[in-house]
Amino acid sequence: ILRKFQIYVNNVTPENLIFSQYIDPKHNISDRRWNSYEIDLSAYKGSTIRLLFSTSPGPVNDGRYDWAWWAEPRITMV
Repeated sequence: ILRKFQIYVNNVTPENLIFSQYIDPKHNISDRRWNSYEIDLSAYKGSTIRLLFSTSPGPVNDGRYDWAWWAEPRITMV
C-alpha cells in the first residue's frame, strides 16, 4: 500500500509541482502515523493562486486497500 500525495499550483504539470511525498505504511513503520508538512508559498505572495491537492496509488498504480486523505489544510500569512 503506497500512496503519493502531491500539491500543485494553478495546474497539474511537472513545473507546477510544489510538494510530493510517498507514504508506505505497509513497509515503513514510521509512516504509520499522522504526517504534517509545511510548504513555503512566499514566492506567490500578492498573487491569486489555486492549490490542487492530489492523492494517487503510487508507482505500481494499485489502489486496493488504500485509504488516504488530506485533513485540515491551513494557509497562514506571515
